[in-house]
Amino acid sequence: LAVTASSGKHPECTARLGMMSTSAAAVPGVLAYETPDTRRFALSPHIAQTGAPYTAVSTARDGQLLVRDMLRFYDRVVKTMQEAEGNVQFSPIAGSLYRFLAWREYGYASGLFRQPRDKQQNPFFNKGLMLVIVIQALGPLCLALYCFIQMFSRDRLVDMNTNILGEIVEHISFLKLLRIIMGVLLLLLFCLNGLYVLESDTKTNKRIIHLSQVFAAAAARDGLPPPDLRWLYLGSLVNSFCLIGCACCMWPSFIISDQGAKDILFDALALTFLYNLDDVAGDLSFLEDQWDGEMLGNMYGKMSEEPDLVDSLTVVRESSFTPDNIDVWAIRIMTMLTLVLPISFVVTVLLCKQ
Repeated sequence: LAVTASSGKHPECTARLGMMSTSAAAVPGVLAYETPDTRRFALSPHIAQTGAPYTAVSTARDGQLLVRDMLRFYDRVVKTMQEAEGNVQFSPIAGSLYRFLAWREYGYASGLFRQPRDKQQNPFFNKGLMLVIVIQALGPLCLALYCFIQMFSRDRLVDMNTNILGEIVEHISFLKLLRIIMGVLLLLLFCLNGLYVLESDTKTNKRIIHLSQVFAAAAARDGLPPPDLRWLYLGSLVNSFCLIGCACCMWPSFIISDQGAKDILFDALALTFLYNLDDVAGDLSFLEDQWDGEMLGNMYGKMSEEPDLVDSLTVVRESSFTPDNIDVWAIRIMTMLTLVLPISFVVTVLLCKQ
C-alpha cells in the first residue's frame, strides 16, 4: 500500500494511507504503520541521510519503536522460555561421586546411566573413584596435623610470660596487617561458601532420596538391583568432614605461610579444590559423561506435580535418619566456625613475632 501510494498512480491508496496514519496518530500510545525503509530511516537517520541530526520528534519515535520491539521479544521469547523451563523443582540435580555410586548398579541395569564399554573395562575408572574418597577423607586430617605441628614447633609466637601488649606493638608491621586483612576475608569467604554448599547438598540429598525411593520400588518390581543408600551416608559424612576440616586447616596454614598474602591466597584456592574433588562438575572428569543432571531434574519436576506422592515420600524420609540430617549438623558446626576461625586467626597473627 505504501509503495503504491508513493508512486502517485492511485490516489485512493494515498488517501487510505493518510487516513491510517492520521487515525493511528490520534490514538495515544498507538504507532502508525511504517514500511521497513521508513522505520530503518527513523532508527538510523545518520546512516540513511548523512549529516542529518537527531530531532526531538525522531528521538521520541525511535524510543517508542525500540520499547515496542523489546516488549514483543520479551513476551514472545523470554516468557515462553521461562514457562518451558518450569519451576525450581525442575532445576538440574548436581551430581557427585557418592550419588553416582549409590545409583550405579540400578542405573546400569535400568538404563538410567550410559555404560560405555571402555570405562567398564578400564581398571583405572573404579580405582580413580576410590582414590578420590581416600583423598577427601585423609587429606584434611593430614594437612591439619602438619599445619598445627609447624605452627607450634617453631619459635613463632611471642613469650607469654612477658608484656604481651608490648610484644604485639613491637612486631606489628604493614605486611602483617595485609596478612590479617587477606586471611580474614578468605576465611569468611570460605566459610560462607561452605554454608552455601552444605545448604545446597541438603536440598539435593532430599531430592535424591525421594527419587531413590521410587527407583527402589521399580527395582523390586522388575527384579533389578536397588539403589544403595549407604553411599549417600558416606558421601554426607566425607563431604562434611572434608569441608569442616579444610576450614579448620586454613587457620594454621595461613599462619605458617612464609610468603605472606600470596601464600594465603594460593592455600585457600588449593583447599577449595580439595572439597570440590568429588563433584561431577569439578576439575576431575571421571563422571562427566555418566551423570545427566538435567534429565534427573526433569524427573523430579514431573514428580513434584503430584503433591500427594511427594508428601508421602517426605513423611517416609522424615521418619528415619537420612543423609540430609548429617548436612544439617554440619551447617551448625560451620556456622560456629564462621565466627571462631577469623577471630582465632587475627589473635594468632598478632602474637606472631614475624
